Amino acid sequence: MNYRDYNKQFKKTKKGKLVFLAIFVAVVALFTTVFLAQSTSDNQGYRTVSVIETSGNVSVVKDGIEYRAYPGMLLQEGYEIVTSANSYVRMVLDNDKYVKLESGSRAIFETLGFWGSGKTRIRLERGALTTEITKPLQEDEDFVINTPNAVLAVRGTFFRVDLSLFGEGEVKADVMTYGGKVASQRVLPT
Repeated sequence: MNYRDYNKQFKKTKKGKLVFLAIFVAVVALFTTVFLAQSTSDNQGYRTVSVIETSGNVSVVKDGIEYRAYPGMLLQEGYEIVTSANSYVRMVLDNDKYVKLESGSRAIFETLGFWGSGKTRIRLERGALTTEITKPLQEDEDFVINTPNAVLAVRGTFFRVDLSLFGEGEVKADVMTYGGKVASQRVLPT
């Protein structure tokens, strides 16, 4: 019996069919894994923010659980950052976007998205925040700071937003632009 005849006879048996099917499934799984790995190599997963410096009491809240912030800590979409009196935290996103949350502040990373998406939305609820974007944003990138009464959109900018209360719970947003441009739109209560 030669190899070709043995191979035909082996494929006709139940055991041979199962072995052939297992090999076929393994090959398909291997090719699928390789294809998916190559197709997602440009998208390296979710973007994160890295804490690079803290001073004083800085908390990170996620899903109702409070953590103490530390240099090297990675933050993701939905994380809330709170600084106590005489405290601050400096963070970096994409190695070229720096954010400093000043004393007595609270901010939430509303949108970070995936690597390569370039969509960033930070909600400043109280206090002050300084942002420096060292490289101009690409056309498809957004960097937006939402406050209770204003929306601030930037391109390649160094600016500060300071929220203060006055009157009967009204919020005032002072924006200081040190370099670049900031587009703002007022948000009315209605």
